Amino acid sequence: MPLQLHSYASATYYEAEDGILHPMDLPILQTWAVVMHAPAGESKAKPYLADLTFGKECAEVADLILGLRDRGQVGEQTALRSKKFMRAFGPAREESLAALIDATSSKEELEAVWSANRHRWTETDTVYGRAHLAALTQ
Repeated sequence: MPLQLHSYASATYYEAEDGILHPMDLPILQTWAVVMHAPAGESKAKPYLADLTFGKECAEVADLILGLRDRGQVGEQTALRSKKFMRAFGPAREESLAALIDATSSKEELEAVWSANRHRWTETDTVYGRAHLAALTQ
């Protein structure tokens, strides 16, 4: 919640005439927010404080993670290089999808790994899986 509220508090608006994002010229507190929760069917609302400084830190971490994910999605050649690294040094975590992908020896096994892990499957895993499948068919 603090990340989302930080996004609102530090929002910009798009000016179509000049094509630029502009900061809002409103006196919005950037450190704390009060959220009022009014449960359905009750006559009282309960206030909650949200630390927007923490929300800003979360947004910075999210931007960093998205940037790192983008760097890993440059194509199958990167996945092939990663595959060689993984074979040489092993997976970073025991439950690594890369290790599960590496353990497959057919398209059907690869599809089964995807089916069992699609809740955590990323675009990077797709690129890695395609590279593995290409290596299997060579």
